[in-house]
Amino acid sequence: GALSVDDQRAALEWIYYHLPKAEQDIGPDRAQAMWSALRDAALVRCEDGSMRPANQTYDPSSEVARDVLGDLAAYPDMTFYNSERPIMWLRLFADLGMNESPTPHDILRRIDNHAVECGAGVPKAISRAMRAIAEHVITHWVKFRDVKVDDSEHSAVSFVEALHKRAWLTCREATELRRYPTAVASDDRLYRANELQIVDNANLCASQCPIAALPGELLAKVRDDWEIPLTPAADRVLRHFDALLAVATNKEVLESPSFQTAIRAVYRYLGEHVGDASAVIESESDAINPVVLRTRYQQTPCIFIGGRLWRPIHVFEAPVSFLDPYRIRVRDHVDAVDRGFGALGRRQSPDTNDYLLFLSEMAERAGGGPLPA
Repeated sequence: GALSVDDQRAALEWIYYHLPKAEQDIGPDRAQAMWSALRDAALVRCEDGSMRPANQTYDPSSEVARDVLGDLAAYPDMTFYNSERPIMWLRLFADLGMNESPTPHDILRRIDNHAVECGAGVPKAISRAMRAIAEHVITHWVKFRDVKVDDSEHSAVSFVEALHKRAWLTCREATELRRYPTAVASDDRLYRANELQIVDNANLCASQCPIAALPGELLAKVRDDWEIPLTPAADRVLRHFDALLAVATNKEVLESPSFQTAIRAVYRYLGEHVGDASAVIESESDAINPVVLRTRYQQTPCIFIGGRLWRPIHVFEAPVSFLDPYRIRVRDHVDAVDRGFGALGRRQSPDTNDYLLFLSEMAERAGGGPLPA
């Protein structure tokens, strides 16, 4: 029959003192089988009164287990195991497989438990808990990545595969995005990693994409494995660009460092991703041809220079001081930004039509009077 609780404790104590001799007597092969059986047996009485295998318990002194797993972690009941000899018991439990830090299996259970609680939004406490989980996972990623775990839908998949299937990461709240013009709060839910953008890309898409709550330098360590996008899709960037241009209606916005930083980030993106007329940018819906891009923006004031936005058809790479103030030369010391101006429609030099338009605009400004000499 089943042993009484006192007999269970006595049996474990006997194992502690006699196991070394038993190993010598039965030989290495049988000793290995014996250890395997002991590690899988529910021998450890836990604080909640349950009996568990040692490899499903955690060291009571493990702060990281409490921080990451909360009440999901099971701990040996050290009051039951005679607190006068805690080192002996903890050494035995460690030999039997007691964990010092959260395992991938228990981390998935914790993620799934929290996800169930987020049907109507992500409570602050769960947001903090998910961040602690993510930071722990990243810290131990090399060890965790390929560990086989039991998934509720697909048994024995790798830990990285199991994470791919789950929405478990949080995004930044609106208050954390104030430095990014036009940023909006994303849906209050948990996200898969491939749905998020790192904060380094916020100036490119903060009005269109959820921004990961975790720091970019942390996510950089796992970006490829977690399938986090390196850059936003082009259509998202262009919609964000349109949002920036829509708010650029007064001097205060145009002179703000946050606006200037954001719009330069878009120019850089375009310069890095748009090539010649046969090149394309891969977007979520289709491909954007540079010719189409120039057609879209050439008549839209969108190139920021000299404290104002200029239409691309009115800016040139070559000097045009003789057309001032109706036309302007635009160059930038950052090569990618400069190429971005070209992607939007900046031209090399004026043509005959530009001179005719220049004279027409001067005449209009003169109101029918003589043109300035």
